[in-house]
Amino acid sequence: MGQGPGAGGLLLQSAWILASVVMLGNRNFGRFTTYTSLVAHGVDLARILLGFFFSTLDLPLMAIAGPLYLVWFSRCWRATCSA
Repeated sequence: MGQGPGAGGLLLQSAWILASVVMLGNRNFGRFTTYTSLVAHGVDLARILLGFFFSTLDLPLMAIAGPLYLVWFSRCWRATCSA
């Protein structure tokens, strides 16, 4: 991963972690949705940070974060459509 995509990924995942913290105070999003978001984006942030030094950890960490994203997207869609 180059420096540009790495810096962009760091900023993007950090922003989503902050958004997830804000979601904790919103009643439309359940705690399961919020914690799934925190874990998915936290693992992806760790993947980016560790990817600069240990490229072999990229695939296993994405294998953890990827399915969590699917759960988070569906739960987020459900929360916004029912509001």
